[in-house]
Amino acid sequence: MQTKTRTAAKKSIPVSFIVLNYNGEKVLGRTLSAMLRHARKGSEIIVLDNNSSDGSVRLVRSKFRGVRLIALKKNLVIAGLNEAVKRARNPVVGLFNNDFVIRKLDYAKVEPLLL
Repeated sequence: MQTKTRTAAKKSIPVSFIVLNYNGEKVLGRTLSAMLRHARKGSEIIVLDNNSSDGSVRLVRSKFRGVRLIALKKNLVIAGLNEAVKRARNPVVGLFNNDFVIRKLDYAKVEPLLL
């Protein structure tokens, strides 16, 4: 009798990385650069901007064209994340503050927890 293997674990699970931002221009670039280095094929990065008055939106539009930007017209604080989660394209969503920098992301340890 053959044992069933979990072939799904070998398949890459796309992730939607959502970054909550408010006036984080000074830290946002570092956060997005790190996420882009670690994102797998099929993953997406979304910046939810809570009506920043600094150059955050301009930064994303000019230097991070592959990043989806949701620019809210008013600051909904953390409640704004609901809008970003609704718009996420992938079945797995990670929520991050604008100053969080991914140093190492071991998909082999994370993916089995998602199945």
